[in-house]
Amino acid sequence: MNIYKKIHTIKISSYGWLSTKFNGSKLSWLEYLEDIENVEVIIESNEYWKREIMWIKNELKSLLFRNRIESRLLYGDFNFSNFIVNEKNKIYALDFQNVFAGDPLYDFGIMITKDDPLKLFVLKSYTSKQSRKRILLYGLRHLISMLSYSIMKSDLARFDFINSQYGHIKKEYKALFTK
Repeated sequence: MNIYKKIHTIKISSYGWLSTKFNGSKLSWLEYLEDIENVEVIIESNEYWKREIMWIKNELKSLLFRNRIESRLLYGDFNFSNFIVNEKNKIYALDFQNVFAGDPLYDFGIMITKDDPLKLFVLKSYTSKQSRKRILLYGLRHLISMLSYSIMKSDLARFDFINSQYGHIKKEYKALFTK
């Protein structure tokens, strides 16, 4: 997790996908989160996902309404094949094609969407209820953003995986944050 801390120390003046000048395309973090790529493909595919998109957007609005999130560099693709360890046990990150700018907790939201034992460690390491809530919501938002690509490519296995992960994360979110 030290590598994340180093990446997340880099401040960016805006939010979202980075241009060649290292600027994000959005003025606020919420603006980036609400702009789900190819959302029309998802909405047209299924009424359930249309409702889920509205639910996620409302949850994010209520969570971030009063909180200004300082924009930092995000890695966007944590998995073990993107890191190498040298003989002195120093870790180096590779594959920076998915970097963008926003809330550092979004990287951990992405991490919990993977079928990886590290996701339990990540959630348990954040004891703040607000941090855990953001991580879970970010994970759900990330899965929705991945959904359009599986629909457009007719990738049923990927769609099923996303649907399953979404169900597990939402169940955990509801158990922790609904009365």
